[in-house]
Amino acid sequence: MTLSPVMPDVSAQRQSDRKVPAAPTRTWFSVAPHLQPRHVGDRAPWGVVHAGISGLGTTACGISRTTWFVFWHLPFDGRKPESCRPCALRLAELSRRVAD
Repeated sequence: MTLSPVMPDVSAQRQSDRKVPAAPTRTWFSVAPHLQPRHVGDRAPWGVVHAGISGLGTTACGISRTTWFVFWHLPFDGRKPESCRPCALRLAELSRRVAD
């Protein structure tokens, strides 16, 4: 792209004016390979529920979730019995790192 001689280049200035959050926050959603059949109301996972984040192709425990269902309305809760234990442990480890 060629810049017009009349228009000054302010791209570097725009970049430095942006405010960057000190610590980015992430919301881990529930993801599962199966959708509960004949569920009334909001969609619900069936079987083991893993932790996934938008833009990441794997779960917190490292399993590929490319074709899995994402339950945006259900934040991952590692205390539930159907939650993946390695995902829950990984999120606990990440939260400890942020706290330190």
